[in-house]
Amino acid sequence: IKKDGKAKRGEFHTVHGVSPIQYVNDLKIERARELIASGFYSMTEIAVLSGFNDYAYFSREFKKKVGTSPAEYAQRLEK
Repeated sequence: IKKDGKAKRGEFHTVHGVSPIQYVNDLKIERARELIASGFYSMTEIAVLSGFNDYAYFSREFKKKVGTSPAEYAQRLEK
């Protein structure tokens, strides 16, 4: 039996607890956290290196996942 895309997304959500897009974004945010901790890149570079093409979208998703903006996160790591 062939399943449509919606059914597959439902199965993905059941297994992983989030949508496929959110799952990928979560992986990107984890990569961004590593890059921020390295201290070598600007926030714009981190957004791109993490797979986000739009800094504003990156910042929103980061704050949704981590609870602070990328810049605030970096400042907390410096302390």
